[in-house]
Amino acid sequence: MGSEAGESDEMPEHRVTLKAFYLAEHEVTNKEFAAFLMNIGKGADGGGRELINFQGAWKGERCRIKKENGSFAVEAGYERYPVCYVTWFGAQEYCSWLSRKTGKRYRLPTEAEWEYAAGGGDMEYRYGWGDISPIRQKGGNIADKSAGKVFCDWTVWNDYDDGYVYAAPVESFRAGRFGLHDMTGNVSEWCADWYGEYPVGIFTNPAGPRRGIDRVKRGGSWFSPPYDVRVTKRDHAVPAYCDFCLGFRVAMTAKRQP
Repeated sequence: MGSEAGESDEMPEHRVTLKAFYLAEHEVTNKEFAAFLMNIGKGADGGGRELINFQGAWKGERCRIKKENGSFAVEAGYERYPVCYVTWFGAQEYCSWLSRKTGKRYRLPTEAEWEYAAGGGDMEYRYGWGDISPIRQKGGNIADKSAGKVFCDWTVWNDYDDGYVYAAPVESFRAGRFGLHDMTGNVSEWCADWYGEYPVGIFTNPAGPRRGIDRVKRGGSWFSPPYDVRVTKRDHAVPAYCDFCLGFRVAMTAKRQP
């Protein structure tokens, strides 16, 4: 886990052992998150903690879930797009609700689980689709030449066009080694961990620091230039933060361990 060739917070590269776990094939969608909001009703205020910013908007992207008269509706045509403008608290509450609804223990992935899954396990890929440039296989939704035409000051992958300037519907691109879509790009994803320096040593099921200020977010997004969509690249924000290219996916510990 980590990289000696990356930024300082990606160091040291270290060995991690994980229990078997499941990770959702795609990011949580607007339709799925709206169903959660409808089900919890008045609890959608998060008990004083914002779960999602319904008024969130930037350039051509905005929150596609609207709150009207106590109801929550997804803007037509955006049901299968990843939810954005969701806080870490919102992601956590969704996992808790889904657990109650299904009787299974859903949660956010740890940073170590996320990196293992994105990198194809022991393959340790540079990107979610592999080690090569995305040009040959439409690797994912990242800052590309179509985005560069709209945002002229961006650093983009000039010889790659994924067909989207902003977010894409989930599962629009080929899955990686473990059948997971959009581990690189589309929207970045909240993880369970507090953000902090990597420790030195060999660890089993690391869950990050015991306390902190920021939570980890991973994966880059449609807004991210090439360097920022590497599997080992780290990012972080306070739990109440939300933006136009940040979402999440759910995880679950496997009952049967090898």
